[in-house]
Amino acid sequence: MDNIESLSPVQRSESDGEDLRSDPEPGSIHVASPEDIRPLKFGSLIQIGEILAKYEAMPVEKESNLVFLQHLTTRRDSWFVEVGELGIVYLTNVVIGRDADLNVMFWDRRLSMDRKAAVKAIVTTAFEKFQLPRITAYVPSTSAPMPRFLRDIGFQQEGVVRRGWSNDPPIDSVLFGMLFDERPWPSPRLPALE
Repeated sequence: MDNIESLSPVQRSESDGEDLRSDPEPGSIHVASPEDIRPLKFGSLIQIGEILAKYEAMPVEKESNLVFLQHLTTRRDSWFVEVGELGIVYLTNVVIGRDADLNVMFWDRRLSMDRKAAVKAIVTTAFEKFQLPRITAYVPSTSAPMPRFLRDIGFQQEGVVRRGWSNDPPIDSVLFGMLFDERPWPSPRLPALE
């Protein structure tokens, strides 16, 4: 298991060369604060197009744009939360009282401590809001920073799904999970998300 203290300020994924800063440089980026976290709501098709364009521009392994658009606009088993202008955290395949899949997208691809705190608060709220005994996360095996991020917020690696990530060619998917009673932090809830 990785230790956050042993990480350098810049983490480079061997698979795609992405830079992921663990802590923001003063004055260089915005940080996530509780006031920034709110349910994602759309006032127009333009806003949907803007989110989709940001998603499409992300140079990381992710679901297809069409699947993302379906979750964003038509699927009733999805829950989207925006973290200000920094990105979105969303649950898909939500089955109340059973499970949901966690997805995290920060547009600048930074995974700093404030963003870990934001995701922790969203996960805590989701556990209670949807009465979930567990939350699952799937990560492509080619991603180095995301497994570390998930471990740092309390997820446990549960296994590998061989050729479980849709890609050309298919790659393995690493399965992470967190049980309700395994949450390693106090339960700060976000009233704005209830």
